[in-house]
Amino acid sequence: MHDIELGLSDDDYWNDPNKTQDAVIDGLWALNRDAIAIGAPAFVSLQARETLPLVVYRGASYRELWALGMLDHGQIVAVDLEHNHAYVGPVIAEEEAVRKKKLNPAEAPAGQGSESRTAELRGDLGLAWQPSTYVVTVLLREHASNRVRVELGKQAGAYHDEEVAKFIAEQRAQPKAPAVMPAPGNPVPSYGPIEGSPALPEALGIEMAGDRVVVQEPGARAILRGAFRLPALPAERSADGSAVVGITLVVNASDNPQSGVARLQVPAQEVREGIATGFFAIDLIAEGLTSGPQTYFVFAFSGEAMAGPTPVGIVDKSML
Repeated sequence: MHDIELGLSDDDYWNDPNKTQDAVIDGLWALNRDAIAIGAPAFVSLQARETLPLVVYRGASYRELWALGMLDHGQIVAVDLEHNHAYVGPVIAEEEAVRKKKLNPAEAPAGQGSESRTAELRGDLGLAWQPSTYVVTVLLREHASNRVRVELGKQAGAYHDEEVAKFIAEQRAQPKAPAVMPAPGNPVPSYGPIEGSPALPEALGIEMAGDRVVVQEPGARAILRGAFRLPALPAERSADGSAVVGITLVVNASDNPQSGVARLQVPAQEVREGIATGFFAIDLIAEGLTSGPQTYFVFAFSGEAMAGPTPVGIVDKSML
């Protein structure tokens, strides 16, 4: 990640989103690597606005730009912090995509180039237009942008119904942990430490480890192992003190323009003062998150936590 900011006011995102384009791209080029910078308004008035713009810039060598395009591989992940739900969708919606002739990276000129896009998160991801807070990230295969926080709410002076607010708060505070998903299996999915599981993170977050190279053959497994220390929302807890925490996996393929998405509901092994710790292990092949021989990059999201990329390579026996 990096500390490049777009330097826009909230109003600029609607009125002049490319105002600082040159400065942002210069900053990305100075990193001398493939890098993505994003920005969005910090506060969006539900009464005054009907859209949620996200400005995306990428700076890279021409060779990298020609080899890996935002059109095919760019993904947006927006996590609703109140519900720990991740919305995932392409940076460029299919109906807006303009397909261009594929360029040969071997013929790319020397030097650096850029690409940019202003996405509309409400329409593109189907975000609920209600008071909420999102943390947004853009993924491009194994690359991840900076992360931005956006609050949707009522503008100052808007009518506030105290009883409605109280009712919503009471409902959210009720323990109602969801069912474990996917269901435990033998040997996976597993929700305890297994051979190769990472240690529990010392701070809040997620740790992952995957089978680095797997031969594709009948019965083959590509195991992703994880360990976490995460806040459990009231809606993720049960009256007996246990918790089932939501973790969303986004799996990007190296060659095909494909992103697999899986929502895990992981039972915690321990919950102390609202913090849940536990483990998970799943088979990426069995869960339908792979599509043949290539390398896959796995990212994990839960609340404000993000982990990855964790690479998992699948090779065909004929390649050996």
